[in-house]
Amino acid sequence: MPRNALRSRRAAGLLGAGLVAGSLLTGCGSDATTATAPAAATGPATVAPAADPAADLADGLLPAAAFGPDATVTPMPADRLGHAGELSGALSLVQISPDSCASALRGLLPQAAAVSDAAGQVARTGDAVTAELLARPGAGVDAVGQLTALAKACSSAQVSAGQYGSGTVTVSPLDVPALGDGAAAVSVAVEASGPDGRAWSGTGLAAVVKDGNRVLALAQGAPSGGTVDPAAFSALLQDAYDAQAALG
Repeated sequence: MPRNALRSRRAAGLLGAGLVAGSLLTGCGSDATTATAPAAATGPATVAPAADPAADLADGLLPAAAFGPDATVTPMPADRLGHAGELSGALSLVQISPDSCASALRGLLPQAAAVSDAAGQVARTGDAVTAELLARPGAGVDAVGQLTALAKACSSAQVSAGQYGSGTVTVSPLDVPALGDGAAAVSVAVEASGPDGRAWSGTGLAAVVKDGNRVLALAQGAPSGGTVDPAAFSALLQDAYDAQAALG
């Protein structure tokens, strides 16, 4: 792929990636000072010390087989979650309109750096990448409401990244089953073009579900510009909810 096209894809897709990451992590910040335990992606979670409050959350993640026979599943370490907050700095290099979308996104992403008492994993199969996070949010956090508000603020946004090109990001509600104490989901579509006129498009899906004192977040995308299946994503969300609900 020509370098300009790759840069254009990355720049124009930054807002879409930020929205998916934000929706994945929104509401999962915690006041807790305890460390996050890595998730066990391919088998039963390793027994952790009793003082680790995130150990049982790893048991509530989907088994590797849920992502398909060819999926490669790896844990999402706590330090990786913290780096997600750095997207705020990257977004400062991108012009986003309307201002309401830029403000909502930049106000949301720093919460990612505060994620604790959580377990997560990333599954890769073909062109699709799926991230799952299960966390106990801080008091007063409304993950479902935050994702809904973000979707409204960024229903249609224009993105420009200087010499790397520009694009349009469209966020629309996604129908998912009525789960737990509330659920919200969005589809994020990116249409971009580089300075040489080369076009690229891609779609990401993200959802959050509140279930008692836990928040489940699921996000899926195709980094190489492929498509994702909303029906399959909805079914996977149902499976992920059932897996964490078994924790009691």
